[in-house]
Amino acid sequence: MNTTFLIKKISLAAILAIGLSACSVGIRPIDNNALLTQSKLDLVSMQKDIEPIGATIDLNEAIARGLKYNLDFKVKQYEEALATDQQSLAALEMLPKVVGTSGYYSRNNDLINYSVNPQTGQSTPQTYLSTDRQIWSTNFALSWNILDFGASYYNARQQGDRMLIALERRRRAMHNLTQDIRTAYLRAYAAQILESVAKETIAESEIVLDKARRAERLKLRSPTEILKIQKTILDNIRLLEAIQQELSTARYELASYMNIRPGVSYKLAKPDSSVLSPKQIKFSMDELEDIAIANNAELREQIYTARIAKDDIKKNMLRLFPGISFNVGNNYNSNSYLVNSTWRDAAVQVSWNLLNVLSIPGQISAMENAESLYDKKKSAVLMNLVTQVHIARLQYDNSYQAMQRNESLLAVDKKLNDISTLKMEAEVESRLEHVIYSTGYILSLLRKYQALSQVYNAEGKLRSTLGQEIVAGDISKVPLKELSKQVGAALQDWVPKELPAESVKTSVTAPIEMLQYGRK
Repeated sequence: MNTTFLIKKISLAAILAIGLSACSVGIRPIDNNALLTQSKLDLVSMQKDIEPIGATIDLNEAIARGLKYNLDFKVKQYEEALATDQQSLAALEMLPKVVGTSGYYSRNNDLINYSVNPQTGQSTPQTYLSTDRQIWSTNFALSWNILDFGASYYNARQQGDRMLIALERRRRAMHNLTQDIRTAYLRAYAAQILESVAKETIAESEIVLDKARRAERLKLRSPTEILKIQKTILDNIRLLEAIQQELSTARYELASYMNIRPGVSYKLAKPDSSVLSPKQIKFSMDELEDIAIANNAELREQIYTARIAKDDIKKNMLRLFPGISFNVGNNYNSNSYLVNSTWRDAAVQVSWNLLNVLSIPGQISAMENAESLYDKKKSAVLMNLVTQVHIARLQYDNSYQAMQRNESLLAVDKKLNDISTLKMEAEVESRLEHVIYSTGYILSLLRKYQALSQVYNAEGKLRSTLGQEIVAGDISKVPLKELSKQVGAALQDWVPKELPAESVKTSVTAPIEMLQYGRK
């Protein structure tokens, strides 16, 4: 084939391809039908591989379902997996660069040279042909730059810290999700047991209200007395309807945490006696501080973030040093005029920007100031963490005391309601008084579960501050039943797996030695 014709065809094809690609770029609005279709498919895929709901869901299973199927938590898991992959790729950047190249060169006429006499400036009559019209060349080279290696080393260290940050964020998301599920579960269970009772009491209140209004019309009692009775009944109905409204969304919130579509029916099991009767915390404040310092996700994330920033400074310091490059390669060229068509070459190159010397004092000052800055940030986070431990412990103790007070009030209201029921059945007491006592009992029962949820909300904050990980490892491969057992065991254990109980005996100052990062 004619070389000129081939070159023209290739050039024309390249120009046409570039032109067509440039013209094809345009505005791409979202198609509503496609969006609706894809969203429906996504909703179906969200429920894929989710174990069917049994007769009842207990608290441990609800938390396990959240950890396995909650979509927001899955995002944190994938972020951790992505950071792990990026860390592996960053480690490969420290290796020398091995580059293989191959190319084709063609021209439509011969490359002909002539010589010029440097003394006379006269050209020689002879001409020389030293290059074929078509040439294939290949090159396989290994190159290594010391400064690039240093930068890649710090990049790999930083990516490793980013992977650990993703791990800590996933742990913190686990703490928050567990806390939210426990609170929503207790509210949803309260709605489940109070729904029918509240409806019955509202219906009974409506009957009493109709009788009071009829008595008002017939003037069987004084107007003031009748209106007081109606006001009492309406206040009770308002309270009961407020209870229904407050608890009406609890089941939907819990379903969203477990990745159950709204509208799907499920029944909650009665919480165990250990859940309904939480115990007081036996650890001292010094022990809780030690546990938090050793395991808190926010503090560890701050340490990793500071290490990343310090490595940035060290990478900048590398620019002050000379760059040394080593290159070794194998080459091949098809040019028939070459005596040696294959050869090996090696080179060493040193480069140094001498003006970088002027920035040495500034770089050293910046590094020292950065060290002080990150140490102060560390100290601030540490003090904030210790304060959080004390606040979380105080909130737990206060909510625990409030729960006990509500338990006592519930016992009294239950007795009054039982007595009122017996009197009404014996026609000794009016239905109005029975409605009042029933409403009081329902309110006390609601307050009990509200107080219980506040206890576990405070406990969740304390566990999150302590950095207690509910379960570790790849949750997706653990069966739901086994994961439920692990969750139940973890919620009974107040000490994280990383720090056994017998080791929690040092003062708060001892774990600070672990925080002296970036010194080596």
